[in-house]
Amino acid sequence: MLNTSPLIKDNGLAFYFPNRLKQAISFACSNPRIEEIRIRANAPIQVITSAGEYILRGESAMQYIITPEDCMNIYMALCEQSLYACEEDTRQGFLTIPGGYRVGICGKVLLENGTIKRFTAVNALNIRISKQCIGCADTVMPNIYTQHGVKSILIISAPAIGKTTLLRDIARQLSQISQNPPIKVCIVDERSEIAGCYNGIPQNTMGMRCDCLDNCPKAIGITMAIRSLSPSVLITDEIGKPEDAKAILDARTCGISVIASAHAGSISDAVKRPVISELIRQRVFDGIVHISIHKSVRKYSYFDISEVQL
Repeated sequence: MLNTSPLIKDNGLAFYFPNRLKQAISFACSNPRIEEIRIRANAPIQVITSAGEYILRGESAMQYIITPEDCMNIYMALCEQSLYACEEDTRQGFLTIPGGYRVGICGKVLLENGTIKRFTAVNALNIRISKQCIGCADTVMPNIYTQHGVKSILIISAPAIGKTTLLRDIARQLSQISQNPPIKVCIVDERSEIAGCYNGIPQNTMGMRCDCLDNCPKAIGITMAIRSLSPSVLITDEIGKPEDAKAILDARTCGISVIASAHAGSISDAVKRPVISELIRQRVFDGIVHISIHKSVRKYSYFDISEVQL
């Protein structure tokens, strides 16, 4: 069952758009298959759904063309008119807004000492629609939660196929399991996508035994969780850095299960990534779930780690 958050139900995204676009955006958000809204200066609004894309068109060809001024005005609205308050997020190239929606930012950046300080001009925005797909993890849960405990699992797929959505439901289901001792789930949510936190509060349903370290770098968050939150399971998204691997290995040697995701189109692609390959070589994970999609239908394939060839 697909659940959208109150923000989409109330068409709240329209709040950030100019008046001439509010009705069109509200209509676009009413599509249950919506995944992204792409906004580009001097171009029409592109709506991405699980069934494909469509372009917002009004009565005239120019009605929904985004101007450079529109881009900056929408960006300022998303920042609540305070670029300084959002500087930490925007230097990473995204914003998180109420409902847990992540907005990717594209434009001219200001560098300071070789690192991004802020965007000085914005020419494109990608609003990724955060959704909960309650029950989407049902088919893989028997491979994760067994009579021997919670397995450590790596979830892989190409971008925008559903890794984060699957992680979210796995976290929810594990944190709702009643047993003694309880399963304590901790999410290290570096990009505020899994729990969809806004001001630190999860906007998604994460269950009663779930803690979330929001907007926290994975390696730091995993170490913090081990020291102070006594998790049974750590869940995190998009691993790939050497420091991520070291923190995950530390967690596993502490007896903590880890469920994580990584970008890879296939297992053969995954083992070509040095950090992922090393974690697989050391058998840090018990298994791998590969997500594929065909004709808008997702398939979840489980592979025991012993089946993976390096």
